[in-house]
Amino acid sequence: MSAEDEVAKLREQIRLMAEERRLMESKHAEQQATIEVLKEKMHAADEPNVSEYTFALDFEVPAEGDERKRDPVKSEAVELEGIRTEIFAQKVIDSNGAEQIQLWAELVSDQCYNLTVFTELQLATLTPGSSEYNKPKIFELRSELVRATSGRLIQCAKTTVPEWAQKYAAQLRGQTVQIRMRIKIVRTFQPNLTVICESDSEMSEVDVGGKKMLVHVGYLSAWSHELRENLQGKRKEIKDLSSTDFEEMLAVIYPSGKPITAWNIDLLLELAHKLKMPELTRRCEIFLNDRTAHILSECQTLLLADTYRLYAIKTIVLERIATTDELRAKILRQDDYHRLNPEMRKAINSRYVELDLLEKNIEGVVNV
Repeated sequence: MSAEDEVAKLREQIRLMAEERRLMESKHAEQQATIEVLKEKMHAADEPNVSEYTFALDFEVPAEGDERKRDPVKSEAVELEGIRTEIFAQKVIDSNGAEQIQLWAELVSDQCYNLTVFTELQLATLTPGSSEYNKPKIFELRSELVRATSGRLIQCAKTTVPEWAQKYAAQLRGQTVQIRMRIKIVRTFQPNLTVICESDSEMSEVDVGGKKMLVHVGYLSAWSHELRENLQGKRKEIKDLSSTDFEEMLAVIYPSGKPITAWNIDLLLELAHKLKMPELTRRCEIFLNDRTAHILSECQTLLLADTYRLYAIKTIVLERIATTDELRAKILRQDDYHRLNPEMRKAINSRYVELDLLEKNIEGVVNV
């Protein structure tokens, strides 16, 4: 082989190696991109689904003796957590013949969600001799649970402002004011009650904590990848787990559906965390979000949220507390408060400062 042929061969080998390296780098870049997407999804699953927006609409306060019927005034529509949201204001006459300004929000969703809706109502008046509005005054804070159903309109945050309070009535007659409603929506989790089984006859004996149990392998595998790995081999065994605790969990997730209660919630969250069962975690979050379903205190609920990283529950509990006195009584003065980690205590302190500022703002309105 001539020297020229050897050089040509080497060049071809170099070209092929360079091409192979380019393909490997391209494949590596794709893998890294996939990993980053998965990381984002995992991170998003840990964070609460929260959106907020301050709506504003100009409203003309009827002049003295003006009894004309008026159509509602509405704001622009904004998407919050995939839910079309807008606010309305309208003058109404109550059963006693008194004038009232009625306010409300309307939500429309294309999917089913459990929502917690927090609203802060504000009123801004025009600066004398100017077209600019003064700094708005807060006159109501509230929260409520809402069940959004696909395609169905829901009214919430409904309230009335009688006569704009006596001190505003005379000076605002015939003038335009700006109504602002700050809405924060926390989209909580909807239980997926259907878990698909791989085989209706896939029953197997499993050793749990030294006790033999007959379980549906396909059903358990659908709930947890961790359990699926433990149930793959010939010797089906779940280690480091109490058989009593496991039976309690089975009673809850099986179609018979034993309810989640204040007595088993801690155990279920522990197993959901240990066995990586996101669906069970979601059901526990729905239970904790329903204040009518349990007797757990706010501080006890925060302790569970702290232990098992339930960020949405933390947000909901803190947002439901409306005053500094309530926060002191229900959280700061409780023994469980000292069991919370520093990050959770920091979030509580931030909520206290926020409430303190709101109360001073409201107090300023009352003293005007």
